[in-house]
Amino acid sequence: DNFNGKISIQSDKISKNKIFNKINFVLNINEGNFDLNETVLISEKIGNLKILKSSFFEKDDKVFLEAKAVIDIKNLDNFYKKFLIPKNKRKNFKKLEFIFEFDTVNTNFKISKINFYNLKNKIVNSEKIDDLVDNYADKRFEYLNSISFKNFLKEILYTYFELG
Repeated sequence: DNFNGKISIQSDKISKNKIFNKINFVLNINEGNFDLNETVLISEKIGNLKILKSSFFEKDDKVFLEAKAVIDIKNLDNFYKKFLIPKNKRKNFKKLEFIFEFDTVNTNFKISKINFYNLKNKIVNSEKIDDLVDNYADKRFEYLNSISFKNFLKEILYTYFELG
């Protein structure tokens, strides 16, 4: 319980990941509790994903990671290309914040909240996006097979576009 520390690992290659190519991995240990706060996944083509707040918990004899993360978009066109969004369905935004739960045993995850930030770095509130995320509340996405997650994200991006 009295164990504290911080482990940082930098890697210029992430295997089996089609979006991010580098990582600055940070494991924080505070009185025996672990978190990944300040970990950054880097995509030179799209932007950076940073873990803001995270914690591990146990449920049904499995260990889960619950985290709040933000993707700071550096190249919005490349982001939209990655998710196959047509040019006439694109809307500008600066970053995307989301809360997710990752099953460390089955390597699947679910999204429980998504927020868009406009170019002025203000959160864009939308009941439609919240409702859409709630409709997928029981849906878990496979980390290694991202097709269903891409389809979910496309639906979210289309809904964001329709906000006007």
